[in-house]
Amino acid sequence: MLEVAEAQAVQQKAIADKALVDMGEMQTSAATTKAQFDKFVLDKAEEKAILDRALEQAACEAAQHKAVADKTLVDFSELQESAAANKAQFDKFVLDKVEEKASFDKAYEESIASACKHKALADKALVDLSELQASADANKAQFDKFVEDKAEEKAAFDLVLEKTVAEAAQHKAVADKVMVDREEMQHEVEASRAQVEKLLQDRAEEKATYDAELEKAAAEAKAQKDLADALKAEATSVAAQLAVERQTLDDLQAQNERLLKQHEVLQAELQMALSNYSPKAIIDAGTPADKILSMMTDLLDGSPPSIQDILLVQSAILEAHDIYQPINLGKQLLQSSALDNDVGMALLQQLGNGDEARALTNGPELTLRDFGTRDSSNGRSMRSGKGMGSPTSSSSSLMDVANGDAVWSTLESAITALMAPDGEFADPSRENAVGSTGSNGDARAVSSFSRGLHARVRSQKGCQPDGRGCSSTKVALFLDRALTSGSLALEGEDEFPESPLFSEVERLLATANNWQFDVFKLADATQDHALSTLSFYLFHQADLMRKFDIKPQLLARFMRRVEEGYRPNPYHSKTHAADVLQTLHVIIHRGGLAPGYVDPLTLMACYLAALVHDYEHGGLTNDYLINSSDLLALRYNDRAPLENHHLAAAFTLLKKPEYAFMSHLPKADTDRLRKMVIELVLATDMKQHFAIMSHFTTVHRLGAANSVTPSLLSGTERRRSSSNASSINSLAQGGSGCPVEIDKIVIPLDENERILSLQMALKCSDLGHVSASLPVHCRWVQLLEEEFFRQGDMEKQHSLPVSPLFDRCKPGITKSQIGFFDIVVIPLLNCFSRVFSNTKPLLTYTMRNYKYWAEQQKLEQLAANGVSRHGK
Repeated sequence: MLEVAEAQAVQQKAIADKALVDMGEMQTSAATTKAQFDKFVLDKAEEKAILDRALEQAACEAAQHKAVADKTLVDFSELQESAAANKAQFDKFVLDKVEEKASFDKAYEESIASACKHKALADKALVDLSELQASADANKAQFDKFVEDKAEEKAAFDLVLEKTVAEAAQHKAVADKVMVDREEMQHEVEASRAQVEKLLQDRAEEKATYDAELEKAAAEAKAQKDLADALKAEATSVAAQLAVERQTLDDLQAQNERLLKQHEVLQAELQMALSNYSPKAIIDAGTPADKILSMMTDLLDGSPPSIQDILLVQSAILEAHDIYQPINLGKQLLQSSALDNDVGMALLQQLGNGDEARALTNGPELTLRDFGTRDSSNGRSMRSGKGMGSPTSSSSSLMDVANGDAVWSTLESAITALMAPDGEFADPSRENAVGSTGSNGDARAVSSFSRGLHARVRSQKGCQPDGRGCSSTKVALFLDRALTSGSLALEGEDEFPESPLFSEVERLLATANNWQFDVFKLADATQDHALSTLSFYLFHQADLMRKFDIKPQLLARFMRRVEEGYRPNPYHSKTHAADVLQTLHVIIHRGGLAPGYVDPLTLMACYLAALVHDYEHGGLTNDYLINSSDLLALRYNDRAPLENHHLAAAFTLLKKPEYAFMSHLPKADTDRLRKMVIELVLATDMKQHFAIMSHFTTVHRLGAANSVTPSLLSGTERRRSSSNASSINSLAQGGSGCPVEIDKIVIPLDENERILSLQMALKCSDLGHVSASLPVHCRWVQLLEEEFFRQGDMEKQHSLPVSPLFDRCKPGITKSQIGFFDIVVIPLLNCFSRVFSNTKPLLTYTMRNYKYWAEQQKLEQLAANGVSRHGK
């Protein structure tokens, strides 16, 4: 290829050289012609013109030839470059072939070496073969000698054999004679054997008959012995059960006496507290609805209503005022000398008139007195927000949130699983048979509260009575086995005798029926899983899983997922939800709502409402979401965005198969439960506080909502159950584990009043920390104050007006506790306890904490007065 390219290049160069020669000749010819033309130019102008044209033509042809020559040179250059590239390729090919030849030579040398080795081996094999042939020849010689020796031995053996054959013939004749004699003896023996066998057969038949009778007698004796053992065991079991029941009855009687004495002490304490109670902040919580009811009562009594009341009601109706909201709330807060400006504004923003409060904070600097003189009849605010003691949520964090068959042998096993680390909990992707098993196993797992609560789990090495020895690793291993195996059999269910609780968690859960409960201790004992642990325990305690055929693992997974949805807020956290759930549980079962107000489905709705009432809460109030135009506020049109989101997110979660523990229930039941949960959770919006309070007091004819009179009116007494006591006695005794006073059970007037009372119960539970022991109550107040301070920091960061009492540089909500108790807490609990008198312990414990805040306020005032006098 390189030679062809070089030949082409030489040919092209020859053509180019010829073109250059021709061009030189043409240039010479042109010059000669121009000389002749110059000679004759003077004489013949025409000839000069002709010559000029000829010269121009010759010049054009020369230019064309030059262009051809230039192109030829360019082509020659390209050919040279191509030849160089081809030469480089050829050189590389030669190098590759050289390397291949080197490799081939190396392989050839290796082959020669290998062949030499094989030849050496072959030579060695030939030497070995020669040695083997020599050895074989030696062996053959030895074998030939051996054959000759054996031939001599064979000759001698043949002689002996002939002699032996002769002797054998003689012995055979003798043996034949013996055989004949033996055959004769054999016939005789066979005859004797036949006689013996017949005799043995007769004896065997007699023995079989005897053995059958003996076995029958033995079986009857064994059956009698088993029956006797069973009767003895049953008698022992009954005796033990009677002893346990007798002990339980004695304990219940002792507990009842203790509770009665405690109740008497609390009643006396409450009477004394109420008699000494003088509200520092007093407002008239009367509503137009109260006025209308009073006017109707006067008309029925034949007394005309006052003109003032008529004008008040007329004004409220004409101005579209909510008849269940107090009138002139701002003016009343102004007139209370116990409230300063910040406290009054905070209460006003929390309880209603949010638009007015926001207008004040967004406008020029105004005081509460300025607000009191403003027009307060512009209609109640439709925006909702949560304040002191009720749930709130964040804008940024909330927007980020876009079946199993395991059967636990005891309640302790299920609670242990719920306390396991998050990573160890069952992965829904591993569950392939959700809802595929029957209900028998689940019913067995939750069949008995007392057995599940007091079951003595077989001793586990390393577990101390206080529960400290049971590590979370063991918990995780148990959970992993329980939830991945598909089923965990219930073994020895009836073998567990009742015994004292052995773990700290169960000890705390056993106190879940108490009015005062430290949920922080439960959170510590359960590794911060108080909500899922307590909720599963209460479902088990109320026997809801068996009644509604709920699979325990699905329920536990849902509860853990809800628990994980609670954000790490200081106050509105999963621990707060557990506290609300426990308080609602006690109010229902010990406060007189059960069984009159709650059937099993309603009880499950109440538990679910408490469980999810602050689900995915971000730690910011509704007012903040509305003021910042958060997406939640836009989505729900500024109407309770938090409460609506809690509900929507929770029910969206229940639609997912891995959490849908109620999917098998009839649609009528799920619709009814959903409606109740929605009504209950929406009632936790503090903007609806006075509306619900007024409605409740109106329905029960309790008078003004701010009344603290401890006596009950006749309108409520008539609803005490007497004729129905026997019919609801079984309900009062079953499932709850709480003592219920039958003579104080209240029956709902209708469905609306029942839902209203449950709303009040959840509202009291949402503020339940006010009745906790003082250290627990103060801890909750500090957490709430910190959460409000964090919102105040965000408001400063985003250049928004700082909400009253939310400024970290000023006193927080601890400054407003007296006003909050006087205006919200005490009237709420008082009204509720006037209808459900069994809930009076809540009011008693609340008055204790109120006394503490009153003393603190008094000390602060004394300190302030001392500082003032010292300054003077």
